[in-house]
Amino acid sequence: MHPPAKIHNMKRFIYLIMLLLGPTTFNSTARTIHGSVYGADDKKPIPAVAVYVKGTNIRTSTDRNGKYSLTTKEEKVVLLFSMIGYEFQQIEVKKSNTIDIWLQPSKTSLQEVRVMGYQSATCAG
Repeated sequence: MHPPAKIHNMKRFIYLIMLLLGPTTFNSTARTIHGSVYGADDKKPIPAVAVYVKGTNIRTSTDRNGKYSLTTKEEKVVLLFSMIGYEFQQIEVKKSNTIDIWLQPSKTSLQEVRVMGYQSATCAG
């Protein structure tokens, strides 16, 4: 094979790769999902709620006004909401990118909290 034939074959190979990967890689677009989290009992915003995209490392938490926002490239999105003192909630996100949640207060309460502290010391010599 002389050089022009090699170039032609290389172009065909690149086009084949783009054709196979195109729908999944080149056309994937980011999706931003946002909303607010409220207490179902008092309807007030809840700060510091952990918000996760199930099956990924994408996570955030609500701000002091109960608002959150996260970006994902996942097509099927399931959001997980978790906060001490409230029931865990899982929501499948369909077409809407705005998801507001009302968390139910937990039916169980903490009876005892233990705090353990560790300290290390260094000796300056």
